Amino acid sequence: MNKSPKSLISQISSLVGGRFSYCLFSNPSVQGYLRFGNDIIMKNKGKVQTASLVYHLYFPYAYALDLIDISLGNLRLKIHEYVFCNKRKNTGFLIDTNTILSNIHRTTYIRIRKALTNRFDKFRLKKTSVSTFDLCYEMRLELKLERVIVPMTFHFKGGANLKAAPEKVFLVNKEKNCFCLGVMPTDGPTILGTMQQHDTRFIYDIEKGTVSFSQEDCVASEKNLSS
Repeated sequence: MNKSPKSLISQISSLVGGRFSYCLFSNPSVQGYLRFGNDIIMKNKGKVQTASLVYHLYFPYAYALDLIDISLGNLRLKIHEYVFCNKRKNTGFLIDTNTILSNIHRTTYIRIRKALTNRFDKFRLKKTSVSTFDLCYEMRLELKLERVIVPMTFHFKGGANLKAAPEKVFLVNKEKNCFCLGVMPTDGPTILGTMQQHDTRFIYDIEKGTVSFSQEDCVASEKNLSS
């Protein structure tokens, strides 16, 4: 489904207006659909955000956006946009459905980690170690999780904002009574993974060079459309 001339969407572009869509969810018992052209239905039309796709020098056929900043709750990190999208190298924020957890460039990840550490220290939470994950905390039984964890918002050039709800940013292990940040540091490209894409309708338009997105109850939508 990439921008390669040999990809499916490129070959059928004239039939579907160059448009395809998906809405991901974590429930493995419910089947989702890849939709094309007029078969695409956006539920929350009044809340649709649209961002322009940019060229990525190292992954020219991938879909990339011009990310300019990240927010944690109401805290805007004010990260210089060149950290995400170096104009001289033509790199951008990749959208990928093969990567589960978003990969954030290490320089930016350190800022995110510091901001979250400062927040969790105020709640007197104790750090814990969980394999694979970099930042994990034990929960205090008397403290409600929704008071602690915050959403993460990706801000794109042109004004579009993709907000990932707290449950899409943090993984909770109720048996071990802990939670971990579901974002990983990387020295490679910055990538939006599937966990942070859950319950969001994405519509790609390769002819216009845009991607639109809106929060949606994907399970309910697919059931209604399929019935």
